[in-house]
Amino acid sequence: MDNSMLYHARTSLAAGLADALQGKTPFSDAPNGLFLAAPRRTGKSTFLQADLMPELDRRQVVAVYVDLWADQNRDPGALIAEAVGRALLKQLGIVAKTARSAGLESINVGGIKIDTSKIGKDLDPFDLLLHVAYNQPPLTRRERANRVKKRNAFTQYGPVARKVIDALIDKYADEGIATIESNEVLKVQPFTDFGSPVELIKSFGGRPQYLGALQTLERELYTP
Repeated sequence: MDNSMLYHARTSLAAGLADALQGKTPFSDAPNGLFLAAPRRTGKSTFLQADLMPELDRRQVVAVYVDLWADQNRDPGALIAEAVGRALLKQLGIVAKTARSAGLESINVGGIKIDTSKIGKDLDPFDLLLHVAYNQPPLTRRERANRVKKRNAFTQYGPVARKVIDALIDKYADEGIATIESNEVLKVQPFTDFGSPVELIKSFGGRPQYLGALQTLERELYTP
């Protein structure tokens, strides 16, 4: 059966919750957070994505949906930070492009000075979030990658494993953190030039050791 045929729009409920989130409902604490609870597979995610988020979008409210079940091997905090960062990148990218075309090197948004030269240019969503939320100077992915390379933090590994780590660092700089966390990353170039995925994982001592090295790499990338 096509599940889409069972969908029932709940526009009135969405409008009511949107009012509450925006503080338009008397005596409501919803602006500080709203918790929806129900058994699994009863339509919570469908309601959020098909009803509530479009209603918020119509009100020019930026809503960010994060599926914490999408990758259970990743830190939930990192998933949230990336999703928020991507949303900010999308929203600020248009503003930054307009500002740059007008010759402006920075803009002020909500009292925060934002460097327009880096928005949309290989900026990690994590850095964009820190920049907007805490006014910290943003680093591009390439800048983060170069800092890790200068630390020589992986000298304990053999030559093949170090080649893999260096390639992972470059992949992060080019494509972002999600790419190097993918189970498919060892099946593409330049990794295929070093050996098969099984051989590359063995160069670390096994899969647990490889995953440990990857976690260490992520910590190094995001170390202040």
